[in-house]
Amino acid sequence: MTEKEIKLVEENIPLALHIAKRWTERTGMDMDDTVSAAEYGLVKAARGFDPDRGRFSTYAGRIMENEIRMELRKHSRRSREMHLEDPIEGTEGLKLKDMLADPRDCFELSEAVCELMKRSGTLTERERTAVMIRIEHPEKSQAECGRMMGISQSLFSRRLIDARRKMAGA
Repeated sequence: MTEKEIKLVEENIPLALHIAKRWTERTGMDMDDTVSAAEYGLVKAARGFDPDRGRFSTYAGRIMENEIRMELRKHSRRSREMHLEDPIEGTEGLKLKDMLADPRDCFELSEAVCELMKRSGTLTERERTAVMIRIEHPEKSQAECGRMMGISQSLFSRRLIDARRKMAGA
C-alpha cells in the first residue's frame, strides 16, 4: 500500500467501526465479523479510490457495506449447514451421524434384490453377475464394476438397466 492509501485507512477507521456497529445492531451478526469485513472493505476502498470521482468516505462506506453484506451471506449459509456431529434435539446424546444409514450396509437391499432375481427367471447370467457386483461393491463406480467383469462402463450400465426392467416386471 502507498503512504496515501495507508493514511486514508488510518483516518477512516472510526467510520469502519461506526458502519460495523450499525450493521451488527441491525443484523445480529457478531461484532468481530462485521468489524473485520468493514476494515477489509476500507482497505479495498483505499486501494481503488479515485479522488476525481468524489469523497472517499462515501465511496468507502459503500465498499465496506458490500463487504459486510457478503460476510452476512456467508454467515447465513453456514448457519443453515448441518454437521454430522450436531446433536439432535429431544434425544440424549444422539448425533446426526447416528441416524444415517451406513451405505456399506446393503444387507436388506441385497436380500430384496436376490428375492427379485429368484422370481425373475428371465435374467441372463451376465445380468445377474452385474447386479451382484453392484450390490457387493456399492462404493465402486460403474466403470470399476465393469472392469471387474471385463467390460466397459456403458455395457455394465446397459446390463443393469436390462436387469432392472426385467425385475420390475417380475
